[in-house]
Amino acid sequence: MILVNSEETVQKLATDLCGEQGFITVDTEFIREENQLPLLCLLQIATESENYVIDPVAVDLSFLRPFFSAKNLKKVFHCARQDIEILQNYGLETKNFYDTQLYEMVLNTKENISYQSIVLQYTNKKLKKNYGMSDWSKRPLSKKQLTYASEDVTYLRKVYQKQIAQLKKLRRENWIDDEISQLMEKNSLEDSLNEASYPLLHKLLGWRDEKSKEKKIAPEILVSDRLIKSICKKGIEYIRNLKNSRNLVDDKEFLDYAETVAEDFPPEKFQTDRNPTVDLLKTLLNIKSKQHAVAPIMIASVKDLFRFVNGDQSVKFLRGWRRDVFGNSAQDLLRGKIKLGIKNGEVVLYE
Repeated sequence: MILVNSEETVQKLATDLCGEQGFITVDTEFIREENQLPLLCLLQIATESENYVIDPVAVDLSFLRPFFSAKNLKKVFHCARQDIEILQNYGLETKNFYDTQLYEMVLNTKENISYQSIVLQYTNKKLKKNYGMSDWSKRPLSKKQLTYASEDVTYLRKVYQKQIAQLKKLRRENWIDDEISQLMEKNSLEDSLNEASYPLLHKLLGWRDEKSKEKKIAPEILVSDRLIKSICKKGIEYIRNLKNSRNLVDDKEFLDYAETVAEDFPPEKFQTDRNPTVDLLKTLLNIKSKQHAVAPIMIASVKDLFRFVNGDQSVKFLRGWRRDVFGNSAQDLLRGKIKLGIKNGEVVLYE
């Protein structure tokens, strides 16, 4: 393990990365300060030959920009979204990345598997997390802290290699290649909103992100997800009622902006009332999920099922591998070609 905290070690890492043709594994250690953006304390990178722990307090990270933006070098993370967001705040835009947590969901019915669990599954190594809550901002860091940080990217290389081998064996290595960026960029708010609200949502989130960086305040602290969600669902009259009914201090600038853009986006609520056909499709989805060992959310969301029942043929599970896994059967269920029943106390599919 090499601690990168000098010009000499920066050059060694840069030289190593120039010769790396396949992939590197990446992890971060950071702390969250109240009302502030996360503070990056360490950046760990493992190449084929060496592990590096980079101290962003001691060195400028700009030398890493060409490597993180390179499309011919894969950057492997576990649960990539947060790491990528933090690195972007420090000027590192990540292209061609891979998320072991996401890809595990096309090999396993479990959602959002933890790093400790996936390491145990693929390497039979039980990681100790006794330094996970360390104060990574303090200097100097202890040898044990640095070893702990380095181990995460070490085992991530082994996980990636074994996971890729399993994906190739099942011919699933490209199942989510085309959509992994969208999956990472998708805000969880989208799952609770009608797609007609997405343009307004993205405008509001864009304003919040820009202002949070400008003011160095965490986005959720500046404007809550709950307020953005309510505006998207209820529209401009809701904004005006808010402005008339509350003593605006911190919200005024945001609500003024929201009012100017919301006029173009009338509220449209998505129908999520109980629907027996959707309930049947949920049951079929769970059956197919277990049958193919794929997490249900990777195949279809509840919103997809409602759209499908309402006649929308553009849902993602009617295309590609999802059609083979679930889409064809969903269509057959609606046409009465297959049926669901109970056998030995369990729901079964009769085709």
